[in-house]
This record gives sequence, structure tokens and C-alpha cells, in this order.
Amino acid sequence: MGAAIATVVSYAISGMFANALSARTRPTFLMQMKSFIPYRFNGEPSQISPDKQMRSSIA
Repeated sequence: MGAAIATVVSYAISGMFANALSARTRPTFLMQMKSFIPYRFNGEPSQISPDKQMRSSIA
């Protein structure tokens, strides 16, 4: 059971960091990283606009 959990976790992490390798998928990587920190350091929720970021990466 432990090996199965470790495999799933490693696939999730490698899939996330694979998005950082390409300039086209880097906005997706940044959104994934920001999802781990829902609050900015000033205490307000961060405003992530996936539509705006995705449109700018496609254009």
C-alpha cells in the first residue's frame, strides 16, 4: 500500500513540475504553485484568474 501511495504522489509532483519546463505551460505551473498558498502575506486571498493567464499563454 505504501508503494502505491508513493507512486501516486511522485506522479503528481513530476506532472506539476513538468509544466515548468515549457514556456507554453509555465502559466499553468504558476497557477498550480499558487494553489498551495491560498493567502498572500498580507492576509488577503490571492486572486488567480485562470482565464486571463491561459489566454495570454496561448496568444
